Amino acid sequence: MLLEGKKGLIVGVANKRSIAWSIAEALHREGMRLAFNYQGDRLEENVRSLAAALEGSVVHPCDVTRDDEIDGLFAKVKQDFGRLESAPTPSWPWRSAPPPSWKGAAASSP
Repeated sequence: MLLEGKKGLIVGVANKRSIAWSIAEALHREGMRLAFNYQGDRLEENVRSLAAALEGSVVHPCDVTRDDEIDGLFAKVKQDFGRLESAPTPSWPWRSAPPPSWKGAAASSP
């Protein structure tokens, strides 16, 4: 598998028809372990259910409109994985730069 042992963060999964979900399936198929976020209680069940189908995945809450929650998400993912090799997402939530907690958590910036 091309991405065996790599770790990534997927932001923006809402349901099985999400572009972000298709990206997640492809990355997992190649061996990447994934972390997901959900924004609000309404999406939690959907995201957790989908992520459960991908072995080794983790799920954390994060409202991407709130900087403190973005920082918290990266801190949790850093705890889970140590570092990230990738954070592919169809709609990157940051305007100019990733949050401060990204520094040191990722091998490369988006």
